[in-house]
Amino acid sequence: MLPIQAQAVPVEITTVRNNLHVDPTLHIWASEIPIYLFLGGLAGGLLILSAVLAFMARRDGKPLPAVVTWMPFTALAFLSLGMLFLFLDLSHKLYVWRFYLSFELTSPMSWGSWILMLVYTIGILLGLNLISEHARSRIVSFCPLARNGKPSPLC
Repeated sequence: MLPIQAQAVPVEITTVRNNLHVDPTLHIWASEIPIYLFLGGLAGGLLILSAVLAFMARRDGKPLPAVVTWMPFTALAFLSLGMLFLFLDLSHKLYVWRFYLSFELTSPMSWGSWILMLVYTIGILLGLNLISEHARSRIVSFCPLARNGKPSPLC
């Protein structure tokens, strides 16, 4: 009697556990994005902490510690470093200026770029509000229009 040979029937099995669109792995982001997120969170925390500590010190009539007065500028330095890492992650680096020419409601990157401009403005105003009058006048003296004794809308 001859042995019966079984024929191999191709069976297609579909699983979603290996689909990169359903179950993404960590290699989607390079190291620049997590570094930016960490430094952005650190900067936001420093800005909030400096505002709260300044409010509490002024409410109690105490002088501000030197650390608190320079916290907003440190936060902006961390944020600038984080934005450098974000810039390094961009595919088309020469087109970064286009984020600031228009505002697209449906674009998260457009929202992020405009919010970062707002954060920089708030950070600079908070920092100038917290430092002493002498330090503020020294910073403003670096403005080119203020050197000639002319009033400047910027300084």
